[in-house]
Amino acid sequence: MQPITEDVAKLAIYDPVAAFGMLMGIPRIPFSTSSKIISFTDFTLNTDGTIRNVQPIVVPIDAVIAYRTWIDNLTYSLSVTGIGDAPPPFGGSVFQPVWLANLRKSTGVNIKAEVMAGPKYLTMEHFTPLENFINVFHSAWPAGWPIYKQQSIQVKALLTALPGGSSTGLGSYNVKITWNGWQFIDPSLDEMTGDEARVCLRKQGIYVPQDMPRRQF
Repeated sequence: MQPITEDVAKLAIYDPVAAFGMLMGIPRIPFSTSSKIISFTDFTLNTDGTIRNVQPIVVPIDAVIAYRTWIDNLTYSLSVTGIGDAPPPFGGSVFQPVWLANLRKSTGVNIKAEVMAGPKYLTMEHFTPLENFINVFHSAWPAGWPIYKQQSIQVKALLTALPGGSSTGLGSYNVKITWNGWQFIDPSLDEMTGDEARVCLRKQGIYVPQDMPRRQF
């Protein structure tokens, strides 16, 4: 959900800081960052036909999160190169766009995404197909995924299937993930806690549940 003004009361339950910023009319600006390119170049198979993966490829995003950010959608791009100066599979052919479109539906790439620092956490315990992870953000994040300033995102990727079922003529298989969202233009909201935002919202006549006692661990 890309929050709009009419959703402030509902948004206050999910994210009181975002709701307060919208209620105050603070302008929002778009935010977009991409992971470094994930490039697979080893298409060697094990004896059982699976891809040989010694270690996952680890890449960061290409930006520093300087302000609290809400990620509301992800997308990704795929590209292939040929061996040496040779064209990639279906290079120059009208069939290459069809081949790449089918590859997007079943990328053969599994990933783990991890948020680094303040706090650090995994978004999944096990490697998950890239196309499944991307879909989560289209269906399950009602108010944006908050990333706090000075956090970063790291992606680990494994190749689990040959792109298109064959490595013939394939020099590299490249994946880039893009994280899209928005920020408030006023950085003072970075210092506002959820509890402070709830107090401010109540003063403006917006209902939010009473603060719950925090469990001590």
